[in-house]
Amino acid sequence: MSKQRTYDPNIWMPFYIGDTLADTQTLTCVEFGALVLIRAYYWRKQGPILNDDKRLALVCKLSIEEYRSLKESIFEYFKQQDDKLVSKELDELITEAWGFKERASERGKKGAEARWGN
Repeated sequence: MSKQRTYDPNIWMPFYIGDTLADTQTLTCVEFGALVLIRAYYWRKQGPILNDDKRLALVCKLSIEEYRSLKESIFEYFKQQDDKLVSKELDELITEAWGFKERASERGKKGAEARWGN
């Protein structure tokens, strides 16, 4: 039995394996894992995140010292704006995902109207 899929961007995010691996070839395993966790946190927040070492160390499941030792590598994937980390790539994917959800909802409504005449 397969699970029913949902297109709610609050609970899923795209992960393009080929692009991600190509873009992260210079990262260590720990740096890569931290980046994936921060990207997931960014997605969950649906946009820019506070550049707070303590919070981001927790997100990465690292001690503050471990996080600080690798954050420079991770920051290559974000732009700092004031006290936030911003990812144009993730922001575009978030916008695209919400558009996909809206289009799927509209198709569902049209299908229901055609079937039930309401």
